[in-house]
Amino acid sequence: MTLPRNIILAGFMGTGKTTVGRVLAARLGWKFMDTERLIEERAACSVPEIFEKQGEDTFRQLERAVAEELKNLKKHVIATGGGMVVDAQNRMALEEAGLLVRKPGGGLDLEKSRVYVLPDRGSEVYVSLQGREPWGTVPPDKLDSVKEAVLDALLDWRDPLTNKRVVALALKLEDAAVIGFWGDPQTAACGDVVFTFNRGFGWGPPLDGGSVGKGRGAQHGSQIPTMETKHFTNLATLIAAGPGVRSGYERPYLQHGLMRMEDFAPTVSHALGLRPPKHSRGAVLRDLFED
Repeated sequence: MTLPRNIILAGFMGTGKTTVGRVLAARLGWKFMDTERLIEERAACSVPEIFEKQGEDTFRQLERAVAEELKNLKKHVIATGGGMVVDAQNRMALEEAGLLVRKPGGGLDLEKSRVYVLPDRGSEVYVSLQGREPWGTVPPDKLDSVKEAVLDALLDWRDPLTNKRVVALALKLEDAAVIGFWGDPQTAACGDVVFTFNRGFGWGPPLDGGSVGKGRGAQHGSQIPTMETKHFTNLATLIAAGPGVRSGYERPYLQHGLMRMEDFAPTVSHALGLRPPKHSRGAVLRDLFED
């Protein structure tokens, strides 16, 4: 098999680019590189600090410089940032609620803000918690009230041009397991509040008009899996055939529900007579098989 000069992993936040990249590089005997870690080395500070002290333009310049370096590499597995830093207008609701404060030059004032957002974590809001963040401004006994304020700000957020609701769903971290999102709140590895955009909104400008997100090119983003508009859909199609699979069957999803991605592994394992992976969380779609 002929391998490419390099393998570049790109994708949404939390999809495992770094984890998979390290394993793949080890198996190929190649070197592994994480572009965001490289940027931090060049700047001698973390990505959040770059945004807070030097602004997004500086981060983008560093990002472009690293991209130029990558062109000369060979036999590297490279994990890239998603490149989807939350647009300035996506932070508007938090600023208007007094949760997020900017410096006169436009950078985030961590010493005055009660919350903050991170590049490549565009669907999460972090509380600036004392004892967890070095710059923490929120006492632990006020954590829940700040999360409630974030929920209010996000769910009340409307596009000023169309009056459409921008956010479809917002949950505290402790309630977000129902949508498959969880993590240790003591490490700040994930946000204290997670949200999804409403239909028609994302990291790009609204397709049917509006002002939120204007200037971004992507038409996807943090959206619920069932998101559909007249322009696009997040849904996919599963076509199955083989011994034991019902012929000519089209699943009545309004009756049985949509297939979830986590259902795929146990369903295929069942078809092959194998034990499903021990960490599998889905269900076997038994209606796809003959009795």
